[in-house]
Amino acid sequence: MIDALHKRSNQALRNTEREHVLATPYKMVLDGRTFDKPVNYTLVKLKPPDGFVKKHHRAVMGISPRAGRRAGIAGTMDVSQATVLLELGYEVYWVIFTREPEPGQTIPDTFEAIRAFIELVSERHPHPSGPILVANCQAGWATFFTKLRHRELKFTLIPIASPLSYWAGNRWSVSMRPYAGLSGGALIPAFLSDLGNGEFDGALLAGNFETHSLTNTAFAKIMRALMKVDVERNKFLQMEKWWNWYARLNKEEILWVLMNLFIGNKPERGELEIDGEKIDMQNFDDLLVVFSSQGDDIAPPAQCLKWIPKVYESLDALKQLGRRIVYVTHPKAGHLAIFLSGIVAKKHLGPVVAHIRQLESLAPGLYEAIPQNDGSLAIEARTFEDIQKLDDCSGEELKPMFETISSVSKFNLGLYETFVSPIARSLTNEGIAGIVRGMNPLRLSRYPFSSLNPFLFPLTFAVPLIEKPQIQLDKENFFLAVERAINEAGIALLDLFTQTRALAYETIVEANYNNYLTHWFFRNPWIPH
Repeated sequence: MIDALHKRSNQALRNTEREHVLATPYKMVLDGRTFDKPVNYTLVKLKPPDGFVKKHHRAVMGISPRAGRRAGIAGTMDVSQATVLLELGYEVYWVIFTREPEPGQTIPDTFEAIRAFIELVSERHPHPSGPILVANCQAGWATFFTKLRHRELKFTLIPIASPLSYWAGNRWSVSMRPYAGLSGGALIPAFLSDLGNGEFDGALLAGNFETHSLTNTAFAKIMRALMKVDVERNKFLQMEKWWNWYARLNKEEILWVLMNLFIGNKPERGELEIDGEKIDMQNFDDLLVVFSSQGDDIAPPAQCLKWIPKVYESLDALKQLGRRIVYVTHPKAGHLAIFLSGIVAKKHLGPVVAHIRQLESLAPGLYEAIPQNDGSLAIEARTFEDIQKLDDCSGEELKPMFETISSVSKFNLGLYETFVSPIARSLTNEGIAGIVRGMNPLRLSRYPFSSLNPFLFPLTFAVPLIEKPQIQLDKENFFLAVERAINEAGIALLDLFTQTRALAYETIVEANYNNYLTHWFFRNPWIPH
């Protein structure tokens, strides 16, 4: 296990490896860095396996989430979204990205790149309904807004674990809703972007995820690899290859995402503008198949779906507009597992894509698709009441609080950009930015187990000697029982800590923002902010 941690640290500190983890060979199709407004996105076509039989004229395009880590996560395992789509007989394209954004790159610029990729795939594989887009996490909302910006595009969109209703969720639960209130909004990301010489380090997003999902990232995944080290070591290293590599965003990009989406919740409120054009979520007129999971506390089902009853006046209004929305809810997969797991890809995504014609032939309305064990789909009509049951509706109850947090964020950001940002930018260069990035805890924690530590040199000789003799222990072995007990106790303890911390966070945020005085000051139109 120490050798696995040693290899993980070494691969994390190497900067010369390719910038994605796609396991399937591919060829480049279109490079976004050559566009009039360059972006760090690239469209590639996956090479089909030997014996591939093309069964469909339309193509599938997968889009990697640009949320802090390396591209290609949904195509990194032996069984993945990419391999499942190829097995179904589709020609598959994938959108990947490089570590650094292009100078001046903005989020609307990336929408234009996605548009260009969709148009090219549509041109190569003409179909009345356009290509099928499988967009994970951040890529889901990015593709959704691309369609709203360019309504002439035709495609079927499958956003996976992608939030569109950013204030939804259960009260007093483990979620990321309170984080903006705890940090004063977008102030800290703006400051860290200035320290990064205008770029926001993806390791900060990864660190946020790790501290949020403490049980798995700090303990459970290490114990899984330790308890079955002969079987799990390679899988652990394969996963960590993606986990320990961080993509960056321009300052303008991270602030756009925070102020418009996660803090401002502007799309659902009808306030989002892209290049001066007002965006209306009702205008998405292609088939939309929303994937989410009950076990996902980063993008829970409520955040993926609660925008529907808020944007449409009623189910009848949705039907009159000719909209078809289908949702698929996994019972327990976590945020990463829903697009990383080969089992989820095979048993949930596979049947949906295999029956996409059936979904496209549905009458306008709201439906739930339930994958069956035999690979079929059970499709049941749903109402807005079914969507409302996904959470306790505290998003609506706490709307004044979230609006206040948004106002506080604007206030703090305005003060920072006026008085502090010019000084911070003048004192920062690429050398200082590199030092700041190198001091990130996620990177520092890798040094003790890397080859930079001379005390690990004996591993070079010890590991081959230890690997060869393998003794199968009985399941009732005393030491295995102790190992299982330590694992169960550690998970229970960290789960308790996570729940307690979540309660504390919500209590602090509500005490500070959900009161008359704060509402009056920060939402008072007579007080200049």
